[in-house]
Amino acid sequence: MEDQGLTTFEAEQLIKGLHTFETIRAVGSEDWLAQHQAIEKLNMQAHYCAQKNSDEFVVEEFQTHDKVGTLIHDLVLIDVWKEKVAPLLNLQEPQLTGVKAYMTFYHEGLVVNLLEILCYNRDALLSAGDMLIELAEYLIRKLEVLATRPASYWATPKRTPAETMAMTAVDRHHEQVRQIEFNVCMGCLGVTRLLTDQAAHVPPGVLDCFLVHHDLISLLVQLMESKPWVRRDGADTFKFEDTQWVLVPPRDRLRLPKLEAQVWLSLYRVLLERDCQAKYRFDDLRKATIGKLRRYFQETLLDQLPVLTDLQRGIEYLTVQGAPPDERRAPLRIEELPEVRSSLSSGQNWTEIAAWQREHVFTQTEAQRLAEMRRLAANYSMPIFEEAAPKPRCACCGRMATQRCARCRSEWYCDRECQIRRWPDHKKACAEIAARLPKEEPKK
Repeated sequence: MEDQGLTTFEAEQLIKGLHTFETIRAVGSEDWLAQHQAIEKLNMQAHYCAQKNSDEFVVEEFQTHDKVGTLIHDLVLIDVWKEKVAPLLNLQEPQLTGVKAYMTFYHEGLVVNLLEILCYNRDALLSAGDMLIELAEYLIRKLEVLATRPASYWATPKRTPAETMAMTAVDRHHEQVRQIEFNVCMGCLGVTRLLTDQAAHVPPGVLDCFLVHHDLISLLVQLMESKPWVRRDGADTFKFEDTQWVLVPPRDRLRLPKLEAQVWLSLYRVLLERDCQAKYRFDDLRKATIGKLRRYFQETLLDQLPVLTDLQRGIEYLTVQGAPPDERRAPLRIEELPEVRSSLSSGQNWTEIAAWQREHVFTQTEAQRLAEMRRLAANYSMPIFEEAAPKPRCACCGRMATQRCARCRSEWYCDRECQIRRWPDHKKACAEIAARLPKEEPKK
């Protein structure tokens, strides 16, 4: 069991120790960071077990100890902190020299990543109970961010090696925050699909959130139109796979990206599931929005996702028949609404909280920073880290890479030929990066 990192007993103890933080001030505290490290270990172990098709004891322990709801609460907490407190912090270079600022923002992506694994198990997902309503509200907010921000907001501008080296710690921090937010939003596409898969079993408030209080269907159609998981740079096409942008070879450009497949499967469920149809009020505007999907039903799409044939038929029927008149009287509704976010936000002095955190959480001595780095580094020294971490991609062709530039150690390649083809573009950056690396002492 040593090669798998955590034992079942260790995972159980870590999961039993997870708890909810009731105040925003707790974000970034020692107790909060200790829980962050525990979640990091559990996430790596859960992904390792999923990759190896082995006993998924992490998922089972989360279900047994009813801790999926605790993770969702943690997700809402960090989301409120990012919205209300983070913009007021105004962190400067001294506060950004450690890893705490980065880890605080990264925590949201970590929890989303673990929740995606847990949601593949129906029993684990449903063990969260009414906290799934909080999760549904959170997912809607993130998908709205993804749908309303232009592609230029997420894109990392091209820089020369000199410009990259000249970036300040504040500039790098802001860029990292945008990249983390993009990763979180992309992860939410997968969680949304898994939640809609269980439309017949989740609490009624989840579908009310998706289809009554918000319009998940129109939101997904808008994402299908903008396709934020694909970008083009001249003649090159990139797709977002496994938390990184991958160059798509010409032969694979018609292959459906995984994230686009998630959106299609979500649409399939919410449009064809009977429970969803009963909640959603079709009108002419919504019918026209759904009709935009008709142009995507090409042979290449249906060959890759044959299940969409039923969706195509349903949309064609809706287009031909038109929206049925909604003569239903508004019923007396008794429903459960999300409360965690409002309870965390009510009665707070955000300016005072930000000032307190800037002084007591993000201002550290050099000894505190080093101790914190050592604790966090212990997570990444686990034997399973390399197995669970995303695999590097070739900088030339986008395939899985096994070799790295020996000089700067910053780019990966799948073979010698790709390295040679990439060298004219990489040469200048390689020299700049290598010049700044610490020199190795000659062996005696």
